Amino acid sequence: MLGALMLLGAGCGSEENVTDPRGASPAPHVEVDALSGRANPGWDLPPADAAEIAALIEALPAGTESAPADDPGGLGFRGFVLTDLRLPRHPEHDRVRVGVDVVRIETGGATLALPDDHGSVHAALRAKARTRLPESLYRAIPENRQ
Repeated sequence: MLGALMLLGAGCGSEENVTDPRGASPAPHVEVDALSGRANPGWDLPPADAAEIAALIEALPAGTESAPADDPGGLGFRGFVLTDLRLPRHPEHDRVRVGVDVVRIETGGATLALPDDHGSVHAALRAKARTRLPESLYRAIPENRQ
């Protein structure tokens, strides 16, 4: 099953936001940053799912600017990484990293950390991951703190 999943590079921004030859924007993509030494699994978000996730992010309270996010490092789940997701309040972002209680919007060399006290974005992505990942990897994604 993993072979059928679309895979991204190791989260180093190796893919650019470009349009395909037909002029359409690339589909929003989710990467599960959880594996060390091999490519992380991921999938393209269908339009309705992308709109849901974008709306959840846009509804979060204002965040704080910070230096570029450090590589979360370590073993196990390090977050969801979203690319090519349209965010009206943040149109120029490079990628979005979603943790259990924070959403980091990365743009150029800066990161905007948005608090997600209820873990709404993480919970929505975790629910979508259930049918897209092997059970053992899905179980490695922490549940929200409630």
